[in-house]
Amino acid sequence: MKEKKFLEVSNLLKQLEDYKLVTNDQTLNKKIHTLELYRPGLSLISNENNYDYDNVQICGNAEVNFLKKQSNIQLEMLPILNKIIPLIIFTNDYMPSQEFIDIANKENIPILISKKNSTACISQIYHLLRYELAPTLSYHGVLLNILGLGVIIKGKSGIGKSEVALELVKSGFSLVADDLIEIRQVDKDLLMGRAPELLSNRIEIRGIGIINIQKLYGIVSVLSENKIDLVIELTDPSHSEDRIGNKILFEKIINVEIDKVSLPVYTGRSLSSLIEIAVANYKMKKYYNYDASKEFINDLNELINAKKK
Repeated sequence: MKEKKFLEVSNLLKQLEDYKLVTNDQTLNKKIHTLELYRPGLSLISNENNYDYDNVQICGNAEVNFLKKQSNIQLEMLPILNKIIPLIIFTNDYMPSQEFIDIANKENIPILISKKNSTACISQIYHLLRYELAPTLSYHGVLLNILGLGVIIKGKSGIGKSEVALELVKSGFSLVADDLIEIRQVDKDLLMGRAPELLSNRIEIRGIGIINIQKLYGIVSVLSENKIDLVIELTDPSHSEDRIGNKILFEKIINVEIDKVSLPVYTGRSLSSLIEIAVANYKMKKYYNYDASKEFINDLNELINAKKK
């Protein structure tokens, strides 16, 4: 059974500026399992069965005004201080009472305070959690940005994926990941890919070894992350070919269907040029509603009909 994904509060805090931890350091080991955020509001005094204990709690002016009126004994009875709560964030730079902090320490609930208002805080935390808790997959291939699109080049080991990627980088395109791609589904139809930290900016060329693309070709030659738009699969020439280019291919990655192009590898072919052309042709179809294969078929049918007449 696959373990449920989580994010430790310590790792969330590392990505936040102007947020301060006011509970003890031990509370940082608390784990966040859901990306939903919760504004307690009137739920602070409502039936506990309706309270969202599993979510990060965002406390703004309404919650603060209520808490200011509570005594120490009343605080201990509030659902917001249940030990299940993964994290409490107070906005507008509000510092909770020492009694509130003491109870949070006792129940191992981390508390952060932020200078941001509630709306800005919710937006920032939600987007971070959406990324960190997104479904992930390790994928073997090379990811580049070609003509503004995120393109995965895949194929069996030794077919030349890294070599063609190097040629494309030399042509002015950007490398995102070589050999292993960390893919996250950050939205319903949106996949983002990046390299594992150890492999970032690096590419392996057989016979040469590991090279650092950024050091050789400059900062514009690499990207830390990119959306995934297209998969190009390098195939054996014995596979059946689409001579006209009107077949629609897809590859399902996590829960998203990505368009795919199958490109047979022949000796003497300039794969880098063909991949660039394949991406340009895909852009024409996808974004400019121009399909050369459909145009050819229409022209052919018109010619056949004209001869019949």
